[in-house]
Amino acid sequence: MKPEEALEQVAYMRRLVNQSRITMSGFGPYFILWGVLWIVGYLGSLWFPGGVRDYVWPAIYVIGFGASFWPALRRGSGPSVPTPALFKKLSWLSLVLLVGAVALPFIFFQKPEQHTVNAYYPFVIGLIYVAQGIFYGGTIIAIGAWLIVAGVASLWMPWPLQSQFLALAGGGSLIVTGLVLRRQVSRE
Repeated sequence: MKPEEALEQVAYMRRLVNQSRITMSGFGPYFILWGVLWIVGYLGSLWFPGGVRDYVWPAIYVIGFGASFWPALRRGSGPSVPTPALFKKLSWLSLVLLVGAVALPFIFFQKPEQHTVNAYYPFVIGLIYVAQGIFYGGTIIAIGAWLIVAGVASLWMPWPLQSQFLALAGGGSLIVTGLVLRRQVSRE
């Protein structure tokens, strides 16, 4: 490869990464929404009695997915995507990682302890952040690394403290992500 071609490829990759960051910035409100729902989910597992507690996360998923997809269905589209092919591939990557991560405990651990499950999902979401951060920037990687550390650290916490810590560490991370992405929109 000639030096001019190499520079052209580097410039192309830089444009692609910048377009990806701009695309991602439109999703800030969704991260804030899921951060709040995350906090409600972990704290709700402390506050609600046993029978109701089993429905906290399923209710959050219904509310979260409904609130995430309803605006796009009403308008006919979500935030603008300047690099649709890359965005589509990254979305599929995230979906595959998430489905695999959700299935993993049921496949390998048959009946995982709730304490372990509570720590597992922040860890997995952190891994997805790190993978996405390769394209979206260092801030997303840092937040992903924090989620991984928080998930692992929570394994040594007693149950009520673990749920409170993960509510703030995980939900707070999603809210911070949303605020960072919104700030990127205002700078663009």
